[in-house]
Amino acid sequence: MRRRRSGSPGPSALAALACAAAAVAAVVATPACKSREREAWRGATAELGSGGAGGSGGSGGSGGSGAGSAAAVPPAAPANPHGELASTEPEGPTGEVFHATDRKTTQSFGRGDLAVGGGWIYWIERPRDESAGASQAVVRRKPAARPAADPETAAGPGKIFAIAADAARLYVAGESLTARPHAGGAPTPIAAGAWLEIVPGDKHLLIRSRDQVALVPKAGGAVETVWEGKHGKLPADADGDRFVAIPASPWSPKFAARAITAYAPGARPTVLAELAEARGALAVDGAWIYVSGDAGPGKPPAPLWRIPRAGGAPARVGDPAWSFGDFVVRKGVLYGLVLTGTWKLQKLALAPGAQPVVLESRVPATIPSLATDASHLYYLTDFEVKRAPR
Repeated sequence: MRRRRSGSPGPSALAALACAAAAVAAVVATPACKSREREAWRGATAELGSGGAGGSGGSGGSGGSGAGSAAAVPPAAPANPHGELASTEPEGPTGEVFHATDRKTTQSFGRGDLAVGGGWIYWIERPRDESAGASQAVVRRKPAARPAADPETAAGPGKIFAIAADAARLYVAGESLTARPHAGGAPTPIAAGAWLEIVPGDKHLLIRSRDQVALVPKAGGAVETVWEGKHGKLPADADGDRFVAIPASPWSPKFAARAITAYAPGARPTVLAELAEARGALAVDGAWIYVSGDAGPGKPPAPLWRIPRAGGAPARVGDPAWSFGDFVVRKGVLYGLVLTGTWKLQKLALAPGAQPVVLESRVPATIPSLATDASHLYYLTDFEVKRAPR
């Protein structure tokens, strides 16, 4: 056998090296990596008392274009919502761009950066400059009925970590928690301190900081702590004026059962079910509570589970080979990230034998926030507010 001289790699070796370099460059530049960096940075600022959003949404560095020669090097497949490379396949449906931010001057979107209510669509914009990003954020909005309208500023500039909305008000978590009527007017203080997530109920809000989960009246008043301990992203949803959540420290034992727990003002927490796989998203709809597992590279499928609203034994929903990322459920239909071969934003009727329908096949790295109104699902990509008919 002839041995190739050192320093003269063959065509197959060159191709392998080129593919490896392209894949590494794609992963390093992927917004999923940027989201993880932003999460660490913003979490650190929260611990120092300067806040930080609960979830991804901070510095968003350069996208890293990497132009390369015209040689036949296959492009790297886009990253899926959990950082792994998805298989390349033809593009499918894509949603309507409701608004696009300037990626040269703003950071990419993160968790808690979208809110829908009162006929308005709200989002948070942060300057790309890290030195100003934490303190010069603004909330902008457009009417849902007029996507071509120019956006207007609803709050800021200042430290803004998360937003939420109901039919009457926008809630802004900054250096304190405030409420602003959609119709305009002065903000109303609700709670002091930096809160990183907001879930509106009928008369109360569920709020989360780095080390506390609490309830507070929408009109302001005493903050009632319902859980204490270091906490990251909190799977939670409102059920009237009670809240269902899965409180768990990120440092808890890997295989410990997770308690799906109901919290109501002035009442002791009620454990509705325990499920070791309950490590993903959570939604309440009709007579059921839906939870998902923790999907990711090298992990088994993370199927969807449901339990009765009053509590009971968990049961699987849909094909057990599917995996579920973040989702919302409205009137018996799930809208969210579903892995059926590759990750896509899909809708799934929660009925026996139903199959997912693709809403957005061009998932860039993750969908950090989802929200709905009566007619549309709204969602964020890296620099776009998009929507799809429900």
